[in-house]
Amino acid sequence: MLPPERMRIGFPVVGDRSWIGGVNYILHLIKAVSSLPAAEKPESYLMFRKCFATSETIALYREVFPHLRGLLYYGPEPELGRLLGSQVHVRPDIESAFDLIDFVFPVIYDAADYPSASWIPDFQHKFMPELFTTGEIAYRDGCFAKIAAHASFAVFSSRAAAKDFRHFYPDSAAVSQVLHFRSLPEEKWFDENPRSVCAKYGLPSQFIMCCNQFWAHKDHHTLFSALARMKAQGHPVSLVCTGPTVDHRQKATAYFAELQQTVEELQISDQVRILGLIDRFEQIQLLRASRAVVQPSLFEGWSSVVEDCRALGKCIFLSDIEVHCEQQPQPAFFFRAGDAADLAGLLARELPGLTPSLCHQLEEKALKGLADEREKLGRAIVRLAKEGIGIHTRTKGQSPTAASPS
Repeated sequence: MLPPERMRIGFPVVGDRSWIGGVNYILHLIKAVSSLPAAEKPESYLMFRKCFATSETIALYREVFPHLRGLLYYGPEPELGRLLGSQVHVRPDIESAFDLIDFVFPVIYDAADYPSASWIPDFQHKFMPELFTTGEIAYRDGCFAKIAAHASFAVFSSRAAAKDFRHFYPDSAAVSQVLHFRSLPEEKWFDENPRSVCAKYGLPSQFIMCCNQFWAHKDHHTLFSALARMKAQGHPVSLVCTGPTVDHRQKATAYFAELQQTVEELQISDQVRILGLIDRFEQIQLLRASRAVVQPSLFEGWSSVVEDCRALGKCIFLSDIEVHCEQQPQPAFFFRAGDAADLAGLLARELPGLTPSLCHQLEEKALKGLADEREKLGRAIVRLAKEGIGIHTRTKGQSPTAASPS
């Protein structure tokens, strides 16, 4: 049976507090399709499996509940689904959910026999294997090889990742497509005076910001070293950092402790405020209040903080890795990845010109294009779903087993 005229898309939960980037990815996909005119808007289902059916994780997604046709729990222990409320749809597995949905995206680290698109965020373990355990490398290699061999449709967040896929799996028959992620601000973000949030955390009147998990590849070391250089040259700058402080790939909290020691040794403790993982709304207000953002990461599949800066019109200083160059936010200044001296020199030259008045003008300019960006992403997702259903029908020799909406 052909899918109903109104597309029905299932969006599986892929992240929790340990990977906020995955949370934001799903939230923005749902917000994008919900922004479309009624005639184009698909019905959206947010899909939870056992490992994500916790009150803490559910709370991270609650803001998009009003945009959903329904919530769907799939897997064993159906009573866990009741955490989502009495109206949740419960199914024993994802295949049996196609009475409600026509297409599933993203299927992360796997290949499916139902209408869907597999998603590979990046190939970091190929380029920075020292950050992964032997078991993690074997797991990722196995998952990606399965996608290459069995997936009919694979989606990537960047052209760089799609290129890497073809490099490592040149014989894959999977159709590949790039879907550039965009941050989609809410109007309420701009109703708040960001200074009230700054006051809550006792922050200085002027600061720059870094919004990254404290993971090794995010390279806070280079940023801290740049601050120390600027201080030695008579240009001290205050820095506010947000993000989870535990890297699950590093031993316990050893890496974060090492960073804290670095701050002490560089004698910049009075300049650095580490807030950890804070409320998303508050994080946005701090971004708005900041003079600029620094993104020193050594590897990305697609940087969500870069997209936040694009959406807010916030100036960003970022490492010149391939994905950052592909993203090309404006306004932006690039420095050599891992080069603290280059970053320090760039900040010293450009920060003085980033006045509060200019920052306000840049934010106003970004706001004007917000609606168009949101609908553009929404339509891209719907096209992706339609293409995925067509690919499934052609490669599997059958139509999706979708039923009419209830």
